[in-house]
Order: sequence, then C-alpha cells, then structure tokens
Amino acid sequence: MNMAKVVDATDLTDEQWAQQAPLLLQPEVRLPRGTSRRCTSMPVCASCTSASGGPIAASLVGDEGATEYLVGIPDEKVTRLQLGPPYTSGITGHESWVGDTKEILVSVRAEGEYTPEKGNLLGVRAGAPPRVVSQGYRFSHVGTSTCGRFFSCDDGPTADVVIGSIRTGKNVVVCHSESSFGSEQNTHPHPHLSPDLKWVVFNSDRSGEHQVHAAMVPPEMFEDLEKTS
Repeated sequence: MNMAKVVDATDLTDEQWAQQAPLLLQPEVRLPRGTSRRCTSMPVCASCTSASGGPIAASLVGDEGATEYLVGIPDEKVTRLQLGPPYTSGITGHESWVGDTKEILVSVRAEGEYTPEKGNLLGVRAGAPPRVVSQGYRFSHVGTSTCGRFFSCDDGPTADVVIGSIRTGKNVVVCHSESSFGSEQNTHPHPHLSPDLKWVVFNSDRSGEHQVHAAMVPPEMFEDLEKTS
C-alpha cells in the first residue's frame, strides 16, 4: 500500500506550495513545533494540524471548486462528470455511491442556482446532467445507506444531522449534533446510517471532547420519508 508522502513545509517555496493544490491526494504536511502555514488560499473542508496542535487551513481546490471524474476498472477509462463549472457550482468534494444504481450523490456549493432553497444535494451519472435530490439545507458531508434508498448529511450552518429519501427528496432532522463544525475534521458530523437503518452515527465535540455519537432512528421516520402523498 502506498503511504502518504511526507514533506517539510519549511523547504517549500510559495510556488511549490501553489503546485500542491491540483493534487488528488494532499501530502501529509510536517511542520516544526509551534509553527503553522496556510497551504492554499481557500479554506475548505480538508485541514491539517501543526505539531503544536493548532489547526491550519489546507485546500485541494481553487476558487472554482473541484472537478469530478470516474476511472474505469480495469480499462482505466477516464470520464468527467457534469459537476463543477461550467455545469454546476463548485463541488465540495463530498460524495457517495447510491447503492448499485451507478448514481453518485454529491454536494455542491450552496450558491447561484444551487442555494439551499433550490437544492445543493445532487445525483449524477456518467454522461448525464445532475439532478437535484433534496432541498432546504446547506448539505455538506454526504452519506448513503447500503440499500441505496436514503441519504445522511450534515447541515453546514447548524451542524444538524439530516436524513432523507433519495427517491422522494423528502428530508428530516434526526438530531442536533451540537458540534462546533470548526476547522478540525472531527468537529464535522460526517453522519452515516447503519446498514440496518436503526442508527445514525456522527462526530461531535458537544462535550468539549471529540467523540463519536449515535442516535436511534425510529422506523416510522423512514416510512414517512418514502411517502409520496
């Protein structure tokens, strides 16, 4: 298994730092104790921490956001999905396969034609334009159930844990994570549904410590989400 490349931040020029942004995988950054350095100009979800424990921003993308591709196995054919400019607003880098449907659920920046009211949670397939799956929240991290029927997301402004039906688009807040949603990844809820749909698991620092929490999901909640009337 390939290990992450380790680089010493003090040995990189500003030009070399700028060249890190297009990489698919960001190298691990090793900083001298008590120092920090901004990796790129745009603070997004990815983050790293200095040796002193303080967070620094790390970005894999520029102002336009990222572009998403599919790579075929074993033919290695590369297909660009119709996500990111000029198709949509920039993607967030959070996506999940929808069961065995060959559709991908992805969140894009909640702006322009993809505001929370219009919907920034999209479903996309190779060679086809994306469709809006659900509306009403600024969906950030994306998870899908193993059956491919439901999604689990966190709402950016509130850190609430939201689940919904991929078929009907209906959604509901399962619980308030009360996480700070700060620069550190473990303060982002990243909710995921258990395979039996009985639990949603998420991160939270509501206690003052970074911990993994679980909330029980009532069966009738899923039944209501799939009702079309």
